Amino acid sequence: MEKTFIPHPVAIEEMKNKKEMAAVVFVTSKPIDTFSRGKWDPGFKFLPVEYSAKFEDHYLPSKLQSHEYPGLIREHEDVPTIAVPTILAAYNWPKNSERYRRLDRFIDRLYSRISKLQEPGFHPKWKDVNLQATVPGLDRFPAAQQWLDRVSTAAQADTTLIREQARRAAQGNAAEEERLFQEFLDWRKKQKRN
Repeated sequence: MEKTFIPHPVAIEEMKNKKEMAAVVFVTSKPIDTFSRGKWDPGFKFLPVEYSAKFEDHYLPSKLQSHEYPGLIREHEDVPTIAVPTILAAYNWPKNSERYRRLDRFIDRLYSRISKLQEPGFHPKWKDVNLQATVPGLDRFPAAQQWLDRVSTAAQADTTLIREQARRAAQGNAAEEERLFQEFLDWRKKQKRN
Protein backbone atom coordinates (compact mmCIF):
# COMPACT_ATOMS: atom_id res chain seq x y z
CA MET A 1 0.00 0.00 0.00
CA GLU A 2 1.35 3.41 -0.98
CA LYS A 3 1.00 6.50 1.23
CA THR A 4 0.13 9.79 -0.43
CA PHE A 5 -0.75 13.33 0.58
CA ILE A 6 -3.73 14.77 -1.28
CA PRO A 7 -6.57 17.09 -0.22
CA HIS A 8 -9.13 15.38 2.01
CA PRO A 9 -12.13 16.02 -0.28
CA VAL A 10 -10.32 14.33 -3.20
CA ALA A 11 -9.24 11.39 -1.03
CA ILE A 12 -12.76 10.89 0.32
CA GLU A 13 -14.27 10.94 -3.17
CA GLU A 14 -11.72 8.40 -4.37
CA MET A 15 -12.46 6.23 -1.35
CA LYS A 16 -16.24 6.50 -1.86
CA ASN A 17 -15.92 5.69 -5.56
CA LYS A 18 -13.80 2.64 -4.69
CA LYS A 19 -10.82 3.90 -6.63
CA GLU A 20 -7.25 3.65 -5.39
CA MET A 21 -7.81 5.18 -1.93
CA ALA A 22 -8.24 2.61 0.88
CA ALA A 23 -8.25 4.97 3.88
CA VAL A 24 -7.99 8.61 4.87
CA VAL A 25 -6.24 10.06 7.93
CA PHE A 26 -7.63 13.27 9.41
CA VAL A 27 -6.00 15.54 11.98
CA THR A 28 -8.74 18.03 12.81
CA SER A 29 -11.30 18.90 15.45
CA LYS A 30 -14.42 16.79 15.69
CA PRO A 31 -17.09 16.29 14.64
CA ILE A 32 -16.18 16.48 10.96
CA ASP A 33 -19.20 17.47 8.86
CA THR A 34 -18.09 15.27 5.96
CA PHE A 35 -18.42 12.18 8.16
CA SER A 36 -21.30 13.25 10.39
CA ARG A 37 -23.62 14.41 7.60
CA GLY A 38 -22.42 12.40 4.62
CA LYS A 39 -24.02 9.29 3.16
CA TRP A 40 -21.87 6.20 3.57
CA ASP A 41 -22.24 2.79 1.96
CA PRO A 42 -22.09 -0.28 4.21
CA GLY A 43 -18.52 -1.23 4.95
CA PHE A 44 -17.23 2.27 5.59
CA LYS A 45 -16.05 2.66 9.17
CA PHE A 46 -13.62 4.40 11.46
CA LEU A 47 -10.57 2.37 12.36
CA PRO A 48 -9.69 2.39 16.06
CA VAL A 49 -6.44 3.96 17.22
CA GLU A 50 -5.79 2.61 20.72
CA TYR A 51 -4.04 5.01 23.09
CA SER A 52 -0.86 3.51 24.52
CA ALA A 53 2.47 4.49 26.06
CA LYS A 54 3.92 5.22 22.62
CA PHE A 55 1.49 8.15 22.28
CA GLU A 56 1.64 9.64 25.78
CA ASP A 57 4.33 12.24 25.08
CA HIS A 58 2.35 14.14 22.46
CA TYR A 59 -1.24 12.85 22.31
CA LEU A 60 -4.27 12.33 24.52
CA PRO A 61 -6.80 9.50 24.57
CA SER A 62 -10.08 10.31 22.88
CA LYS A 63 -13.03 8.62 21.21
CA LEU A 64 -15.40 9.06 18.31
CA GLN A 65 -18.99 8.62 19.45
CA SER A 66 -22.14 7.39 17.77
CA HIS A 67 -24.03 10.64 18.38
CA GLU A 68 -21.27 12.49 16.48
CA TYR A 69 -21.24 10.08 13.53
CA PRO A 70 -24.57 8.21 13.45
CA GLY A 71 -24.04 6.97 9.89
CA LEU A 72 -20.68 5.38 10.69
CA ILE A 73 -20.84 4.28 14.35
CA ARG A 74 -23.58 2.12 15.80
CA GLU A 75 -25.72 3.66 18.54
CA HIS A 76 -24.08 3.63 22.00
CA GLU A 77 -20.72 2.52 20.59
CA ASP A 78 -17.45 4.42 20.57
CA VAL A 79 -14.32 4.15 18.47
CA PRO A 80 -11.08 4.83 20.36
CA THR A 81 -8.71 7.35 18.84
CA ILE A 82 -6.07 9.86 19.86
CA ALA A 83 -6.28 13.63 20.15
CA VAL A 84 -3.65 16.12 19.13
CA PRO A 85 -3.40 18.94 21.67
CA THR A 86 -3.34 22.54 20.49
CA ILE A 87 -1.17 25.12 22.18
CA LEU A 88 -1.27 28.88 22.48
CA ALA A 89 2.30 30.13 22.03
CA ALA A 90 3.77 33.57 22.58
CA TYR A 91 7.12 35.21 22.02
CA ASN A 92 9.17 35.47 25.22
CA TRP A 93 9.30 39.26 25.46
CA PRO A 94 11.60 40.89 28.05
CA LYS A 95 9.80 41.25 31.38
CA ASN A 96 9.98 45.05 31.49
CA SER A 97 8.68 45.57 27.92
CA GLU A 98 5.26 46.83 26.87
CA ARG A 99 4.69 43.62 24.87
CA TYR A 100 5.27 41.52 28.00
CA ARG A 101 2.77 43.67 29.94
CA ARG A 102 0.21 43.24 27.15
CA LEU A 103 0.66 39.47 27.19
CA ASP A 104 0.37 39.48 30.98
CA ARG A 105 -2.98 41.32 30.75
CA PHE A 106 -4.16 38.99 27.98
CA ILE A 107 -3.24 35.89 30.02
CA ASP A 108 -4.99 37.21 33.11
CA ARG A 109 -8.19 37.99 31.22
CA LEU A 110 -8.23 34.77 29.19
CA TYR A 111 -7.28 32.41 32.02
CA SER A 112 -9.67 34.10 34.45
CA ARG A 113 -12.54 33.62 32.02
CA ILE A 114 -11.92 30.06 30.81
CA SER A 115 -14.82 28.74 32.91
CA LYS A 116 -17.16 31.22 31.18
CA LEU A 117 -15.95 30.06 27.77
CA GLN A 118 -16.73 26.48 28.80
CA GLU A 119 -20.42 27.28 29.35
CA PRO A 120 -23.15 26.50 26.80
CA GLY A 121 -23.23 28.94 23.92
CA PHE A 122 -19.48 28.87 23.33
CA HIS A 123 -17.63 26.39 21.15
CA PRO A 124 -17.54 22.95 22.83
CA LYS A 125 -13.76 22.72 22.36
CA TRP A 126 -13.31 25.28 25.16
CA LYS A 127 -14.28 22.47 27.55
CA ASP A 128 -11.11 20.62 26.57
CA VAL A 129 -8.75 23.45 27.58
CA ASN A 130 -6.19 22.38 30.16
CA LEU A 131 -4.24 25.36 31.47
CA GLN A 132 -1.91 23.07 33.43
CA ALA A 133 -0.74 21.10 30.38
CA THR A 134 2.93 21.14 29.50
CA VAL A 135 4.71 20.71 26.19
CA PRO A 136 8.01 18.84 26.17
CA GLY A 137 10.82 21.18 25.19
CA LEU A 138 8.85 24.40 25.69
CA ASP A 139 8.88 26.67 28.72
CA ARG A 140 5.65 28.24 29.89
CA PHE A 141 5.51 32.03 29.48
CA PRO A 142 6.45 33.42 32.95
CA ALA A 143 3.24 35.46 33.36
CA ALA A 144 1.17 32.34 32.59
CA GLN A 145 3.10 30.31 35.17
CA GLN A 146 2.66 33.06 37.76
CA TRP A 147 -1.10 33.09 37.11
CA LEU A 148 -1.27 29.31 37.50
CA ASP A 149 0.79 29.40 40.69
CA ARG A 150 -1.51 32.09 42.15
CA VAL A 151 -4.64 30.13 41.35
CA SER A 152 -3.18 26.80 42.42
CA THR A 153 -2.09 27.98 45.82
CA ALA A 154 -5.29 29.94 46.38
CA ALA A 155 -7.79 27.19 45.60
CA GLN A 156 -6.12 23.90 44.69
CA ALA A 157 -8.93 23.81 42.15
CA ASP A 158 -7.09 21.73 39.58
CA THR A 159 -8.25 18.43 41.09
CA THR A 160 -11.84 19.63 41.01
CA LEU A 161 -11.43 20.75 37.39
CA ILE A 162 -9.88 17.43 36.40
CA ARG A 163 -12.69 15.54 38.11
CA GLU A 164 -15.27 17.72 36.32
CA GLN A 165 -13.63 17.13 32.93
CA ALA A 166 -13.55 13.37 33.61
CA ARG A 167 -17.23 13.48 34.59
CA ARG A 168 -18.17 15.29 31.37
CA ALA A 169 -16.08 12.94 29.22
CA ALA A 170 -17.54 9.82 30.90
CA GLN A 171 -21.14 11.00 30.33
CA GLY A 172 -22.65 9.36 33.40
CA ASN A 173 -20.47 6.25 33.51
CA ALA A 174 -18.96 6.34 37.04
CA ALA A 175 -16.35 3.65 36.35
CA GLU A 176 -15.17 5.46 33.20
CA GLU A 177 -15.08 8.77 35.11
CA GLU A 178 -12.81 7.26 37.76
CA ARG A 179 -10.59 5.60 35.14
CA LEU A 180 -10.16 8.89 33.26
CA PHE A 181 -9.49 10.79 36.48
CA GLN A 182 -6.84 8.31 37.61
CA GLU A 183 -5.31 8.17 34.13
CA PHE A 184 -4.92 11.94 34.13
CA LEU A 185 -3.44 11.99 37.64
CA ASP A 186 -0.88 9.37 36.57
CA TRP A 187 -0.08 11.36 33.43
CA ARG A 188 0.34 14.56 35.48
CA LYS A 189 2.73 12.84 37.88
CA LYS A 190 4.88 11.75 34.93
CA GLN A 191 4.87 15.31 33.56
CA LYS A 192 6.03 16.75 36.89
CA ARG A 193 8.90 14.27 37.04
CA ASN A 194 10.17 15.36 33.60
